[in-house]
Amino acid sequence: MKLAAQLILIGYLSAILDQALGPRMVLGGIRPDFYLVGIACASLLAPNPAGIWSGFIGGLLQGMSSGANLFQYVLSRTLTGFAGSRIGGLEIEIGPVLAAVFCALLTLFGQVVLMFVAPPRAIGAFMQDTILTAVYNGVLAIPIYAALRPMMRSYRLEVD
Repeated sequence: MKLAAQLILIGYLSAILDQALGPRMVLGGIRPDFYLVGIACASLLAPNPAGIWSGFIGGLLQGMSSGANLFQYVLSRTLTGFAGSRIGGLEIEIGPVLAAVFCALLTLFGQVVLMFVAPPRAIGAFMQDTILTAVYNGVLAIPIYAALRPMMRSYRLEVD
């Protein structure tokens, strides 16, 4: 129950950061995606079912905040949470820098899934923005992962 409350809290904090800071943190036309950063960091730290739930919660909140079809975001973000929880379950020690790399890769993965579910008009421009957003999200993941790690590390250790 405590893990579920923490995942919901991470989802809501991601939503707040995305709505409040996202527009102010635009660099060169690229806006960070705090939903994907939250999903990536939480799923890397949480055990498998919880990682999937982090993606579901993040996708639900992102779809609701954008007013778009919820299915697109829920599916792509749930699969992203699943991929992150599988990566987190590997026998490697994930520190903040490696979490940044995985966050960038998970951002790419989530956006590519979204691209196939809801094709954009200009795929080239969408992929360019996705790659730049992935790099930006990776940089933002370093402090976020470092802050979440002490709080959620025990859940991964309980499963192993």
